[in-house]
Amino acid sequence: AGAARWDPRAVGLAVGAAVDNALESRSPAPPTVIGARADGDSILVTVRDEGPGIAPELIPVLGTPMAVRRPGAAGLGLAIARKMAHAHGGRVNVDSSPSGTTVTFVLPREASGG
Repeated sequence: AGAARWDPRAVGLAVGAAVDNALESRSPAPPTVIGARADGDSILVTVRDEGPGIAPELIPVLGTPMAVRRPGAAGLGLAIARKMAHAHGGRVNVDSSPSGTTVTFVLPREASGG
């Protein structure tokens, strides 16, 4: 995908939260793929799982802390991931169906710091 200037710890935590959600979406953990590709001035980092998907009515509130929680989870993962992406001048998209979920981080090659 090329070079990027990000806070590696922050982006690592954000992507890690999406990976954790994917792996915990069912037992045993579903097949999960992480990828990155360039798209103009942005880099798209994707986490795709073959889990059960997320109910459509929950998608809009995924970025709200503790709005969507698995048993034993705090419900903070995607809220933190969105905050980290926004801090880098990017965003997070979530697409889901009964055959799996894809979380896409759309990040500028160089963090805006905003």
